[in-house]
Amino acid sequence: MHPYDEVTWEKRTAAIANEKGETVFEQTDCEMPSFWSQMATNVVVSKYFRGALGTPRRETSVKQMISRVVDTIAGWGREGGYFATEADAQAFQDELCHLILHQKMSFNSPVWFNLGVAASKPQASACFINSVDDTMDSILTLAKTEGMLFKYGSGTGTNLSTIRSATESLAGGGTASGPVSFMKGFDAFAGVIKSGGTTRRAAKMVILNADHPDIEEFVTCKVNEERKAWTLIEGGYDSSFTGEAYASVFFQNSNNSVRVTDEFMRAVAEDRDWHLYAVTDRSRIIKTVKARELMRLMAESAWQCGDPGIQYDTTINDWHTSATSGRINASNPCFPADARVHTTAGLIPFGDLFERAFAGEKFHVYTHRATADAPGTGVLATQPLAIMRTGVKPVVRLTFSTGEQLRCTPSHRIWTVNRGFVAANELTPNDRVMTCNAGAAVADRTLVASGAPLGAAVPQAPLSESELQEATVQMVSREGDGVEVVYNLTEPVHHSYIVDGFLVANCSEYMYLDDTSCNLASINVTRFLNDDGSIDIDGYRHAVHVTITAQEILVSNASYPTEKIAKNSEEFRPLGLGYANLGALLMARGVPYDSPQGRDLAACLTAVLTGEAYAQSARVAREIGPFNGYAANRRPMLRVIGKHREAAYNIPADGIEPELIAAARHAWDEAHELGARHGYRNAQATVLAPTGCLTPDSLVATSRGLVRLRSLGNPSGAKWQDLDVEVATHEGPRKATKF
Repeated sequence: MHPYDEVTWEKRTAAIANEKGETVFEQTDCEMPSFWSQMATNVVVSKYFRGALGTPRRETSVKQMISRVVDTIAGWGREGGYFATEADAQAFQDELCHLILHQKMSFNSPVWFNLGVAASKPQASACFINSVDDTMDSILTLAKTEGMLFKYGSGTGTNLSTIRSATESLAGGGTASGPVSFMKGFDAFAGVIKSGGTTRRAAKMVILNADHPDIEEFVTCKVNEERKAWTLIEGGYDSSFTGEAYASVFFQNSNNSVRVTDEFMRAVAEDRDWHLYAVTDRSRIIKTVKARELMRLMAESAWQCGDPGIQYDTTINDWHTSATSGRINASNPCFPADARVHTTAGLIPFGDLFERAFAGEKFHVYTHRATADAPGTGVLATQPLAIMRTGVKPVVRLTFSTGEQLRCTPSHRIWTVNRGFVAANELTPNDRVMTCNAGAAVADRTLVASGAPLGAAVPQAPLSESELQEATVQMVSREGDGVEVVYNLTEPVHHSYIVDGFLVANCSEYMYLDDTSCNLASINVTRFLNDDGSIDIDGYRHAVHVTITAQEILVSNASYPTEKIAKNSEEFRPLGLGYANLGALLMARGVPYDSPQGRDLAACLTAVLTGEAYAQSARVAREIGPFNGYAANRRPMLRVIGKHREAAYNIPADGIEPELIAAARHAWDEAHELGARHGYRNAQATVLAPTGCLTPDSLVATSRGLVRLRSLGNPSGAKWQDLDVEVATHEGPRKATKF
């Protein structure tokens, strides 16, 4: 039986009124499932039915809307080889239809806006993280990219810390205007370009690092605009969020967040100084503030207007599944000034290379084909995209079995034959580190220290496999070696270059969350609540499997606004499955939202969701192959999956049904086991948007009319109090017997 034949259908009118009671949208004779609420009817018809209102092209039934999306995804799945048989494909199609029809799952808005409409490769992702460089061309390109994303219903996020501060000089003279000034332009575009061509507001996030010189202006910018709005409201202007008061001030279309490190939080705890560094020269301190005062400024601003939020950089990177491809929005690893770079002009110390490049001299550096997308042998000379001085950082000295030494920052990655790129602070004596100079490769393993052209020092013909085996050394010691000004460069072809005879990773042009997209979906956890209050674990797990498969199919069949985002989305294939209605589920089970039992139940539901998502991703990888960047990131990804597995085993079992605890642990056992064997199809599988519970002052629709939730009983009284009232639900009026 088709899912549509399992439910009763009825015709309804969808209507939406504004604050004044005036009808702003109406569509009659809409075919809806009888168990859908009027609110669901109004939202779906007004936002997601496609076609011009009043024309034959306008959708009139939920069947049309669901089929438009489900049939498109299933068709792409057949073409992509995701199903072994046609019966499997049809089963997937019916199950996906069932999940959506019964409100067990929903995709993000761009899927409903764009799939099955004219474009052959529609925009399907709701989340895009865009990078920006410190150039006018890049800043204006970002404005255009964001505008096009808003047009098709997506949201964006950008870390503006790469833009020089308002205290730094411009190359042509004068002073830069700083990132906050450009935020006004970005905000204006977001305000006038409605999401997906509807009346939904654009979704935008802006981030600034806590050590940016303009951080104080960034923290207070929204509060200052909020105060202007309050003044206008006091003067009689409309106070609604779409009214004249808020339309007249800046920064109302974005959420602002400050990115902080553990070091910043320690500085706050210890009431230490906090340095703000120049963007153009990370070794130069622009200003010093008290960390605690900056934190208080952030807290006071958030109290007044809700922004800024905080992102914890250190924690984010500790759980980063693609760490080999670069840290997430963090500073790059580097080398001290005396480290020598192998160039076609000879061995040049990094400090000299930077000064000469700054003066306009052009260089070619050597990269090795071992780090290419299709690994090979031999070296290649390429022109760096950038040579930069990146700040003042701790340096370590590595000593190898031949007596050779390399000085670099602890996080800089060095190429090994056995493990690929490995950070300097993670090298072990068992790693076979490749050396790439003539002394190591064909002579007595001594470093070439002359300034003669490297053509005589590095073999130009590809090295044989036996020569590569000989050109390896082992680390014998690692020790701290002070704090120095450090440098780095970006090699564009194989993303590596040679320093003092060692093959190393370059300044990563790709920071996992930058220039990527994420298509989202949410599972409605209340739909998996049995009558006795237990969780339908098997149904919940199966919903995850079906949804992750559908989201994965979308990746290669969607369009992307820039070449970078398209490339990285294919390379890493990040997905964002989450859940909704956690607060309602806890309320239905009589569990306080902020309680140990509530948190443990949330942990179990999240563990099952995420573990099953990665397990399904591994199953897809078994049949189709892992994401392109997996080979380089296998070790860090399995490390993070292992951390999740350990966390699942540490969820307290008190007050949680044993079956749910077992399901959480089993999900991560399977995710780790399958991933270790087959890899993962997706570098990221889940994204959980914050959801909340009702407050005591929330209005509840009951048979007594709209009443405050707290008035139905005594919030300070017994856990279960008798209640005799009907409340409105998505299934219609239901009797509530307990408070």
